[in-house]
Amino acid sequence: MSSPATGQGFGKLILFGEHAVVYGQMAVVAGLDRGAQALVQAGPSGQPSRLRLFDSCGVEAPHHSQNPNDTRLGKAFEAMLALFELDAASLEVCLTINLPAGAGLGSSAALAVALSRALACYNGLTEVQAAPRVEAAVERCETIFHGAASGIDQAAALRGGLFGFERLAGAPARLTPLVVPEVRVAICQAGASASTAQMVAAVAALLARERSLVERVNAVIGEIAREALGALEAGHWARLGDLMNINHGALVSLGVSTMELDRACHVARAAGAPGAKLTGGGGGGCVYALVPDGAGDVLEAWQAIGLQGFEVVLGSQAPEVTP
Repeated sequence: MSSPATGQGFGKLILFGEHAVVYGQMAVVAGLDRGAQALVQAGPSGQPSRLRLFDSCGVEAPHHSQNPNDTRLGKAFEAMLALFELDAASLEVCLTINLPAGAGLGSSAALAVALSRALACYNGLTEVQAAPRVEAAVERCETIFHGAASGIDQAAALRGGLFGFERLAGAPARLTPLVVPEVRVAICQAGASASTAQMVAAVAALLARERSLVERVNAVIGEIAREALGALEAGHWARLGDLMNINHGALVSLGVSTMELDRACHVARAAGAPGAKLTGGGGGGCVYALVPDGAGDVLEAWQAIGLQGFEVVLGSQAPEVTP
């Protein structure tokens, strides 16, 4: 019988480049010091493997434990067991997620990375042996959750840190690690999330109607992302804030923002944030604000309009995932 094994995965925050990255432009991405943890241990002999999901407060999501095979998470779990040749085993698996689900912060990729690493360890694989299987397992899970995925969530969940991300059609993703001073941001969820696939399809439809204009908007978003690399590395917070605000405006022009997202951005700026923008696919989900002097004022301003947020510190090194 194998010993209990654990694994962890990072959350993600897209700082710049949403939607334009689909068309070959650069995005700038950060791993979050919130993510997911997995514990895998032997279950009762002769019983099917059981998957349980908990939030950061230890509250279990009942539907996952009662009918795991009826969910995308359950299907991803089955696929992982097969990939790690554990489909005939009897396992007890506990997952803990420290991110809001479906908010554009990479919760599904974080879960997939945490679980695949724990399964690889439980199966006795070395780090070298595990790496390609973990990447394949995470890609398979992201396909189950989202259909065709860009690879950004997987990269952040696996590696953490800050990096530039580019993927041209038919080519592997190119990651550029960044060496930056600590970057303080505040994050809040401003409205229910929309399907990323639906938002990508909406931008594609706009591109079909107004190709020349949308291509230029995408090019501007890509230029903003490239300029942001230098601002991040120099710790030039005023310029970084300007770039965030311009990037948000470009995303508004693509039709992926909402009144709630725009309001959260305006409130953060009024509270002293040099910049604020939506993050992820849009249509709802999260906003992040730059808070070089701390997040207190921005968090209070968000709370005053009914939004709950939290502060994270981004940096060059992969963060530790903590509850």
